[in-house]
Amino acid sequence: MSRKIWVGLTLVVLGLVMSGIAYSQEGIPGRIYWNAGPVYLSDKEDKAQADVTPDAVASMKQTVKKVQVSSKNADITVKKGEHFAVIVDRPEKPYLTISATDGVVKVTGEEHVDWSLGVGNAGNHHITVYVPSDVTLEQLDLVNLNGDIKVDNVKVEELLLQNSAGDTTVTNSKVNQSGFSLNRFGDITFRKTALPKVKAFSRFGDLNISSSYQNVPAKDAAFSFSNNGGDITLQ
Repeated sequence: MSRKIWVGLTLVVLGLVMSGIAYSQEGIPGRIYWNAGPVYLSDKEDKAQADVTPDAVASMKQTVKKVQVSSKNADITVKKGEHFAVIVDRPEKPYLTISATDGVVKVTGEEHVDWSLGVGNAGNHHITVYVPSDVTLEQLDLVNLNGDIKVDNVKVEELLLQNSAGDTTVTNSKVNQSGFSLNRFGDITFRKTALPKVKAFSRFGDLNISSSYQNVPAKDAAFSFSNNGGDITLQ
């Protein structure tokens, strides 16, 4: 066997050994994404999460009354939890501005569409807000430009949902007083959710409203649905 072949085999074996060591310590290679320069993530880091709950709320110095989340390129989820918390995927963290003032928690995503390479998931970032089951928020206001909105098992007085390019899904929740859900390109689906009187309109989509919801004229409605290019389903 020639010297070149031996050298080649040696390099291959060395590469496999190094890959094995890296895998045992960091997991399989993750993504490289751009954040004012290339940033490498191991697979574990790519799947990691960061707790960015405002200190005033985490220390219980403030009781959360309203939650406002505005994002450009992230999926937003609000659901029941043991205590109030805001959790994001690690690459998302540098793009967020979070504050808590007089019980109003504001989460603003300043993220942009970034390029990424690798075997990890190159989809949208994710913002998750946990609300305790014994809390009824005065207002939940979610605005999304590119991504899905999901609300599950949450009680609110006023629910305001605006989505441009993504689906909006609300399940097992309760809206006591008023609100709206607006979409441009995506479906709106509410399941097992208590609502006041509603009015629904879709320009290029279907309306599927069960008899458990009071669909009334706009002047009598306390909660409105409007969709430009998707279905509206209330079950």
